[in-house]
Amino acid sequence: MDDQSNLDWGNLDEFDEAADLIDAAISAANDDQLLPDALPSNVIPLFRDFGKTLSPDEVLFTRSRHGTTEAPYTAKARKRLTEWVGSSYEDTVDVIGEVRMANVGQGSFSLQLDGVETVVGGRFSPEQEAEVLEALRNHRSLRLRVIGMAEFALK
Repeated sequence: MDDQSNLDWGNLDEFDEAADLIDAAISAANDDQLLPDALPSNVIPLFRDFGKTLSPDEVLFTRSRHGTTEAPYTAKARKRLTEWVGSSYEDTVDVIGEVRMANVGQGSFSLQLDGVETVVGGRFSPEQEAEVLEALRNHRSLRLRVIGMAEFALK
């Protein structure tokens, strides 16, 4: 089999773009700059444990495949990234479950997720009210699918 490790596959793909963004975020943190606008906020918490064993005099260099410079991940960069991590973050969800409670006045409901013991809360608009109430009325046999943004708390 031919060695294909040095083939140029042309344009950047999502992984290359993600690696470039991570390098840019690390460099920004190390240089006391703002994070790149394109960096999704739900990625920042992933830095919380990355490099936590680095001592003040150690550095880890990262460089994306198409990058021209290395991004120095230092104890300073880690500290700055950790400071940007809030107590919560938002991400998209696609969940299915049993409606356990609905409050029409507040436009809120509780959903018991299928397959797990987790109950989550959600909000619904007046246009979605009939569908939520129907799912509550027939909660033993009907499941509600929710696609949207959710807020997650970091532990």
